[in-house]
Amino acid sequence: RFLWKARLAALATAALAAVPTVATADELRTFSVTVNGKPGGTYTIATGTAADGTETVNVVAAVKVKVLVANYTYEFSSTETWKNGRLVALRSQSNDDGKRRAVTAAAAERGLMVTADKETKLVGADVITSTGVRVPAGEKVRDVVVLDAEDGSETAARVEPLGACKVPLNGA
Repeated sequence: RFLWKARLAALATAALAAVPTVATADELRTFSVTVNGKPGGTYTIATGTAADGTETVNVVAAVKVKVLVANYTYEFSSTETWKNGRLVALRSQSNDDGKRRAVTAAAAERGLMVTADKETKLVGADVITSTGVRVPAGEKVRDVVVLDAEDGSETAARVEPLGACKVPLNGA
């Protein structure tokens, strides 16, 4: 059961959602989530940019799957605020089949103050989030820290720009 939940949570994090909270989104992307070829939910990303360049990113995921006699629910909602390419605020809530979590982050003098499950810690200012909406700019391979928007954990990663490519949409 744990392996199934871990796989579904990874799938849900990769492509889920519902109605974004951005009042005036500059861009809105909604993805369908399928599990074993069947509809499972949605994943929506809405972005908006203010006149001062501050970018707001809302991600909402909603997945409900019935496997045999068991039901599985995954819900995730986050709002990220970015300024000059840096995360300056994060607020998220998740429900992973009954396990509820909340994460907040706010810019501080030496990084981000992150609170997850009532524990607060300081993380570096140069993080990207697990929502995958923002990636480091540049053409060079770069080591980064990924802040998990669901649980506040940090993971070291390497970003390797692959260049431009064509992505088929709806089979076209």
